[in-house]
Amino acid sequence: GPGANLEGANLEGLDLTGVDLTYANLSGVKSGWITGNPSLPYNWTIFNGYLIGPGANLEGANLDWVDLTFVDLTGVKSGGISGTPFLPNGWTIINGYLIGPGANLEGANLEGLDLTGANLMNADLRNANLMFANLIGVNLINADLRNANLIGALLEGAILDDANLQDVIW
Repeated sequence: GPGANLEGANLEGLDLTGVDLTYANLSGVKSGWITGNPSLPYNWTIFNGYLIGPGANLEGANLDWVDLTFVDLTGVKSGGISGTPFLPNGWTIINGYLIGPGANLEGANLEGLDLTGANLMNADLRNANLMFANLIGVNLINADLRNANLIGALLEGAILDDANLQDVIW
């Protein structure tokens, strides 16, 4: 119903015709091949059968030609994304990961990737593999890097103000 807690639920392939999710907790929801036109929270939408909004799980999604220009991608989990969507300013896709402010990259394998100048302010990078990644000029203000592997990472000019560096592997 409207206030349902669907956190982390897998809704792949469901017909959501007439379903009211206006006040539902959709954080971490995995979707794809959804049909119907449910009532959604104001900051959520359906594109190509995917429920997309803050905190959505878009791992493995095909987002080719999907227009996310005005979608709030804060906390979105990604990896294995294919296609070329239209993204909000400050966002990009690198190696199947959505990279931008507030991205959920917990446990992501970003080893050796070129993230030069990316805006990862408020991003969740806990347990991420950033070995030998190019982080030159990356905005990591208030990012959570607990237990991240930064061995060999290039950090010249990276902004680490208020970042959580607890148990970082250097």
